[in-house]
Amino acid sequence: MKKSIFTIGSKSFSLLLGLFLLLTAVTESRAQQSYCQPANTDPNGQGSYIANVTFGAINYTPTTLYPVNGFSYITSQTTTVIIGSNENLSVSIDPGGGSYLGAIISVWFDWNQDGVFSASEWTQVATNAPAGTTVTVPITIPPSAMSGVTRMRVRTRGTGNQNGAGDACTSMGSGTSYDFDITVSPGAPCTGTPSPGTFAASVPDSVCANIGFGLTMTGSTFGSGITYQWQSSATSGGPWTDISGATNLSYNVTSGITSTTYYRLGISCNAGPVQYSSEKKISVKPVSECYCTPTYTYDCSSGDLISNVTLEGESVVLNNSTACNGNGTGYTYFNTLPKPDLAPGNSYDVSVATSYSSPTYEQVKVWIDYNKNGVFEASELIAHTNGAGLVGGSTSFNFTVPTSLAAGDYRMRVRMV
Repeated sequence: MKKSIFTIGSKSFSLLLGLFLLLTAVTESRAQQSYCQPANTDPNGQGSYIANVTFGAINYTPTTLYPVNGFSYITSQTTTVIIGSNENLSVSIDPGGGSYLGAIISVWFDWNQDGVFSASEWTQVATNAPAGTTVTVPITIPPSAMSGVTRMRVRTRGTGNQNGAGDACTSMGSGTSYDFDITVSPGAPCTGTPSPGTFAASVPDSVCANIGFGLTMTGSTFGSGITYQWQSSATSGGPWTDISGATNLSYNVTSGITSTTYYRLGISCNAGPVQYSSEKKISVKPVSECYCTPTYTYDCSSGDLISNVTLEGESVVLNNSTACNGNGTGYTYFNTLPKPDLAPGNSYDVSVATSYSSPTYEQVKVWIDYNKNGVFEASELIAHTNGAGLVGGSTSFNFTVPTSLAAGDYRMRVRMV
């Protein structure tokens, strides 16, 4: 009788142990998914390499700036994050000295632990982080994230190259890539009246039109049972409109705004009464404040300078003959010159010249900021030597003004290198 009882108990124990081992195996397999291995193949990409990654308890500085094939999976450092919370991610770029002066930075978190870094799991950390600088962005651990070990991937590439949502596995030249494991925890269940917190200092008071920015809070309640909803309004005090999909503690306004907008965060615990934060007013900067200032390491000291830019309008001609301008910076804003009057739908020639002794080495690009957002975008490029140089010291480029362009003043930029 005792033997029979002992035998039955042993079988029960074996069954439970087998179930435990099966669950453990599932957890382990999720942690060790077969992720694609990226490559950054330029061993001379100084100025675009990762010099440090800090995220929670992770504070990793590579012993060598360029690992084998530009990628390394770091298992020696990890951290734990809580669903619904914010954690700052900081990425530093090496000081440079090579061909690159900065980096475009991306990060992915495999929140659903399926072994794939999806576009929805991507965050753009920076599009142009200068060499030798550090960029910090808040990362919200989404309510949909699975608990357990989760893979994080950080990738850089030289500024001006592609490094976007779909590039977690793309083979790149410049930059480096690193993977880390983090642990996602559900946190304690919420109770009582939650606090929406206050807007973080990183949330801007004003932004350039159509340029994305982030909204995030500090001091907010988080844990299981918490729900979030961001709202916006065109006027102070409302009426307020829920922002579709903005249900995390942070929200990226990816397309930016074109007029003053007010934001607030609503938070509730277990579907209880919603508590709202104070509102945040974000205004739009004048376009004149939104243009970046280009820099040159050697200015015109080697004699390679733009000596003339000519653009003939309908009745006004821009004919700017210059010496080396910029007071050592290599950049000048000529805001007192005549403005060529261009007509939508018409074609024109812009001519760029150099007095450099070897003009075939000088490459030129020209942009016009057609959408007036303070950014010279790839779609606004109207002239490009495409590696041919300024043969004979001067080249003319033909371009057509978009037919939909409204009347007004527009900024044109000419660069030579």
